Amino acid sequence: MPPDRDGAVGLPDFLISIPEPASQVRARDLPTGAFFAGFPDDLPLTDCFEAAEWERQHAIVVNLERWVSLMLTRAIVEPVLTLEVVQRLGPSRDVLARAYLETIGWVPPSPDSPDMPPVVEAPARRKRYPPLELTWRTATPGKNLHGILKQLATRTRRLPTELWALPISAWLFTLKCFSDPKDPVGLPDDDLMRLIGMEV
Repeated sequence: MPPDRDGAVGLPDFLISIPEPASQVRARDLPTGAFFAGFPDDLPLTDCFEAAEWERQHAIVVNLERWVSLMLTRAIVEPVLTLEVVQRLGPSRDVLARAYLETIGWVPPSPDSPDMPPVVEAPARRKRYPPLELTWRTATPGKNLHGILKQLATRTRRLPTELWALPISAWLFTLKCFSDPKDPVGLPDDDLMRLIGMEV
């Protein structure tokens, strides 16, 4: 795949199969900032979550679920999905989200879903993508993402704005390369990876 206008090589569009309704959707490799738009700072299974009262834990889960649904409205380009449509998908929403997150490299393939149809490259498209809101380019990321972005910019000697515009698959790959716990010059704060929910 040739470099995009930001000089990055990301994934081609890909097709994800969902069981109900039985169909395929076309997904794109989102810019990193668009992928993380609205990403909550507090996540389940972190220390702050475990120490929180039930009401706060519930709010943390709700915020993360909303982010997943909104992220899918940006990532899926055919058919165009609204937030309401994503929420009506029921269990298929989780299948769709897991397949997308596995494909871009956020989480490893799940051993619990061996029968899941493979994600395949989509045929070339000629239509324009649905537009993304431009606020992702200028919105300040939360403290955990900000910490990772700052460290990654230092290690790669690139502006944070350049990294924020990378396709998310390329950003995650780069982050993993600099986050090897056996690498003495890796990112110094590997715990930040867990704070943003990445499985490392």
